[in-house]
Amino acid sequence: MQHTHQAGKPRWRFVTATALLAGILAVGSTVPAVAAEPVAIGADGEYRYSHHWDTTYSTPEGQEPYASFSTATNVAFGTDGTMYAIANYSSGSSALVRRFDPQTGEALGNFGILTTEAGEDPVYDSYPTGIWAASDGTVWVLGSGSDGVLVQFSAEGVELARFDLTGYAGLVGLVQTADGKFVMIDPNYVDPRIITLDPGTGVVTPTPIPGSDIAGTAFQLNLTPDGRLLWGSNGKIETVSLDGTGLLSYPADGVSQATLGGDGKVYTTTDNGDIVVRELADLSGPGTAVASRGGAAYSPVQPMSTVGVTADADGTVYVVGYFYGEPEQQEAIDPFIGIAALDLIHSPVLTTASSYALDTCIPFTADTPSVTGTPTPTWFSLVSGELPAGVTLNSETGVISGTAVTPGNYTVVVRALNGVAPQADTSLDTVSVALTVSAQSFAPGTVTISGEAAVGKTLSAASGTWVPAPDSVTYTWQRDGVAIPGATENTYVVTAADRGRALTVTATAASGCAATASATSEPLDIGTTPTVTPKPTDPGTTPGTTPETPGTGQPGNTGTAAIAPGAAGASLAVTGDEVPWEPFAVGGALALVGAGMLVRRKLAA
Repeated sequence: MQHTHQAGKPRWRFVTATALLAGILAVGSTVPAVAAEPVAIGADGEYRYSHHWDTTYSTPEGQEPYASFSTATNVAFGTDGTMYAIANYSSGSSALVRRFDPQTGEALGNFGILTTEAGEDPVYDSYPTGIWAASDGTVWVLGSGSDGVLVQFSAEGVELARFDLTGYAGLVGLVQTADGKFVMIDPNYVDPRIITLDPGTGVVTPTPIPGSDIAGTAFQLNLTPDGRLLWGSNGKIETVSLDGTGLLSYPADGVSQATLGGDGKVYTTTDNGDIVVRELADLSGPGTAVASRGGAAYSPVQPMSTVGVTADADGTVYVVGYFYGEPEQQEAIDPFIGIAALDLIHSPVLTTASSYALDTCIPFTADTPSVTGTPTPTWFSLVSGELPAGVTLNSETGVISGTAVTPGNYTVVVRALNGVAPQADTSLDTVSVALTVSAQSFAPGTVTISGEAAVGKTLSAASGTWVPAPDSVTYTWQRDGVAIPGATENTYVVTAADRGRALTVTATAASGCAATASATSEPLDIGTTPTVTPKPTDPGTTPGTTPETPGTGQPGNTGTAAIAPGAAGASLAVTGDEVPWEPFAVGGALALVGAGMLVRRKLAA
């Protein structure tokens, strides 16, 4: 049974018996994933298992030509990021080149070096022993058979060019120099030789490497940035100039293969699965252990035997060989022949805006923080400080949001987590965020007064539209700018004291989210003209005629009428400026005047 891990990178699949049982119980039901703080998986700069896939293959029955593939020994990365693998491992050698998506392990195709004899079907007659992915997107394959051959393929495996290397059998390794020439190694002489092919002329040039000892199985040839050849074999790492001079040898216990990774570092493997990485400038040093049999880096798989190693530009290490599932994983992971990917894990590096200004009662959402790390950080938490009431931190996205209700200054420290512990004395996984919450300011409405500006009339106040809408509005009426005692409603009855004065009203808005604010209306002038009441008619005068002036029998004047002081019945003076009479007062006064006139007439008679 073949098991592959094909989720998008990074893929962290730590299968346990408990997890398997949970999966069985969950069949037929949909249970949403519950996010949680990631468990600890290691420290910054360590390696952890990412995914694996099986590389074995056999041509389906009935298809020709037939070929099979077991364990890869050497891989190269194309310009499109795909991986090309060959198998040069004694009895495990294969005539095929296999192409994979290294992120998922998906097989993208197979091809090989075919030979067609007259009247015969095509056959594979060469076994790849070296591979080079060129910068133009093509792939070059060194084949070993009765003679050597170098073939150029398209990325999809279509043959484009072929160069016969007659007389050179058993060549291994392949690199292309800056001038376009191809370099291989012939390990079969007492002194191994550098074999150079100029594809422009077809000329092949051998160059001895005095003092070197090279094993051809799973041999990986590399070209350093300064133009030297590099390889690992028989417990040492060696480099030499292209002309065969300047051989340098560095002891490396048990090393069977060395590869210059896409990240510029040198990766070595031993037969038992020990992977070590070294800086190119320090090949004599012990290097840094990437993984070893039984260690945490390989879990939940472990190597039985490893035959090759490489790394891509982001530092992901690919180990090729024979593997098995750890004892508690054996029901989930069968032994497999293939490739295991190990990620270089990094603690989070978190960046975000350092400060924000908020207004109370206005919804707020901070920027999504920028965070990197391997594996991808999936959890955020508050290390210190307290967020304003109504504002929260989203633990899955790291976004701070909400609606603050209390003004103040707040500072919090947020941490991103991915299960990888940062190096000592570093704090790149945390960031400090300052939040300044201010009481929201009202945009006041236009306060107006409506109604008749006359004594005894009712005026009404309107506060207008305020933003935000207030929770409450109170009113205060003023006379010439001075508050009128008790006038605190939205209506007001004009009094005599207001005549000739200017009335205004102030609306005061209040809210739990905004600072209290006030706005005052335009002044309303109350006029000085009184309300005029018609004058009483003399009882002895026919309505519509002019009454006599008392004591003269002459028509009275229309101005001020007065009863002489001391005259009988003198009790009323009308000037036209009095407060309007009430009906009962007018009736009483008329009765008194009538009585006085009757008495005068009797006496005169």
